[in-house]
Parts: sequence; structure tokens; C-alpha cells
Amino acid sequence: MFNSKRLQKRISELEAELNIFHNMRRDLGAQMIYFTLNCKGMITYSNQNLHQSLGYQANHRQTSSAVL
Repeated sequence: MFNSKRLQKRISELEAELNIFHNMRRDLGAQMIYFTLNCKGMITYSNQNLHQSLGYQANHRQTSSAVL
């Protein structure tokens, strides 16, 4: 394959960069309020920090009913 060593080096660089991104996202998610929304504005994921700040307990959460 043409330039296979160059391409393999670039792939390794991109994998390392992606690993840094994933670690940063994980660390920020542990420290901050984090949630994701679908295209309808419904929360599809939220972390424990959001639940605690809103005063929710485990038995109060329903992921399909929260709309912002």
C-alpha cells in the first residue's frame, strides 16, 4: 500500500489524540453536571451530579419524560 508507514503513523497519532479527548470527557463528566439531549429536547442521559443538584433520587428518574 502507498505510504503505509506514514498512514500508520498518522493513525497512531489520531488514536492518541482521541484517547486524550475521551479521558478529558470522562474526568469532566465526573466533576460537572452532564446530560445529553435527543433531537426532541428530551434528556437521554444524565449523570449523578445533575440528579443531586435537582434533588432527584433514584426512584424519581424517568429518562423518557424529562423535556427541557
